Amino acid sequence: MRGSAAAEELNDVTAVLHHGGPDLAFAAAAHGVPAGMVPERPDRPWAERLAAVGAGIALPAGERDPAVTAAAGHWLSSDPGFTAAASRIRDETAEMPTTAQVAQGLVTAAADGG
Repeated sequence: MRGSAAAEELNDVTAVLHHGGPDLAFAAAAHGVPAGMVPERPDRPWAERLAAVGAGIALPAGERDPAVTAAAGHWLSSDPGFTAAASRIRDETAEMPTTAQVAQGLVTAAADGG
């Protein structure tokens, strides 16, 4: 997500509410931003996965009540536990190798016969 349009928009926010797609879910996690997600379809697992680790709230698929989404946004931005969990994901992600590093490791291992 580094350098993507979604990632750029998350630099100065305390929480994000979105449709539960992978781009915004991963961008929010990579930036340490808690996410409230209203999946467009029930087959999007990101909302439940981020909620399970405390980095977000999974609202029912298709939720359209403005009061419910507003309450979720308030809860996300006022409860420091969500930010702490999202920050842990950000920190863990930052420590992971890049795809280029993984690819180079595979090339090296293949060349060494491993």
